[in-house]
Amino acid sequence: DSNALAYGLRAGLPQERLFAFTIVFRDVMTQAAADRATVLCQELGIHHEVIQPDELSALLGIATSVDELYADFSEVFGSEALHFFGTFLILKTARTLASRRGCSDLAFGYNREDLLAEMLFQLVNGRRPLAYPTRPIGDERIVMPVWRIPKLVLDACHPKFSLENYRERDANTTRQR
Repeated sequence: DSNALAYGLRAGLPQERLFAFTIVFRDVMTQAAADRATVLCQELGIHHEVIQPDELSALLGIATSVDELYADFSEVFGSEALHFFGTFLILKTARTLASRRGCSDLAFGYNREDLLAEMLFQLVNGRRPLAYPTRPIGDERIVMPVWRIPKLVLDACHPKFSLENYRERDANTTRQR
């Protein structure tokens, strides 16, 4: 999703308005995946920052470490919730970096299945679905340019990167496609 998102944003916006980051944390995003993202961003002329776990702790003001925070989280929610924790880290990091850089829009590669899963979660928990394709969150706005596109189509745009990313994920998450 992020591969197609990067190409789309670069085609529609000047490179000086774009900034990308990748956090490295367990199976959420490996160093190899961060390296692939760096290559992609270099090809597109997009500034890209790789944030290691110790840097992430400092950036987000985590008093211990990301690993210790995840250990506490997984005690309550189990190891199957790793990617929920990863999504939290990504959103928190995006908002922190946006605040520091004076950015107001955060573009995420939420695809059709991501939004359907989120809507279902909201509904089964007695809540209204969240707004899309844009959503205010604090001082920022989340923008979802690929929300109508099925995940399979987005993966097909960059099959090599997508396959490598799926092969690196743990057994508790999305099965290889």
